Amino acid sequence: MSRSNSSELIRIVESNAEQLLPAVKEIINNGDDALVSDEAVQKLLLASVRLFSSKIDNENRSISAVPEGEMANATEVAVAINELMQAAGLNMFDLAMWTGRRNPSSTAN
Repeated sequence: MSRSNSSELIRIVESNAEQLLPAVKEIINNGDDALVSDEAVQKLLLASVRLFSSKIDNENRSISAVPEGEMANATEVAVAINELMQAAGLNMFDLAMWTGRRNPSSTAN
């Protein structure tokens, strides 16, 4: 892939990310989440998980899972973690092995 193509893809991802969070909030607030296809939600989650993990591994640092000023509640986090663990065939013991693999002091916001 050429650098110019890569730059365009990055622009697309960043532009869509700016629009996506407010759109999702509005969809949920309107009670319209059932109208979004399962496949669309799955693709968004998988893309986010892959990019988040790759960024942390390739940059050898931790970053916050949510943007500054935002938060995910305990239910949202637990539901997502449970489904992701099932998708990867992981259990709580497996997850415990990953805990602390990065230095907490290297967390950037």
